[in-house]
Amino acid sequence: HRSLIYVIVAINGYLLYQAFKNNWYKSRWIAIAVIIVAEALVGVILAHYGFPKAAQPLHLLLSTMLFALQFDLLIQLRAPKGVV
Repeated sequence: HRSLIYVIVAINGYLLYQAFKNNWYKSRWIAIAVIIVAEALVGVILAHYGFPKAAQPLHLLLSTMLFALQFDLLIQLRAPKGVV
């Protein structure tokens, strides 16, 4: 689970670079970047502080928000111009 953050950061980092380079949905990518950083911080809290009660639901909420933003962005990027 801890190693997966490297894959998530690498993939989203590349996509973030492409997004800023091509001026795609910058506000959405900023939200994705903030959520990834928050997820990493909550993951560190979970790993080093004995799974505090509030941290696990926050971790699940952030991961759900991240997935939803990524899915929405995927739909918008694949849609023909002017449809979404």
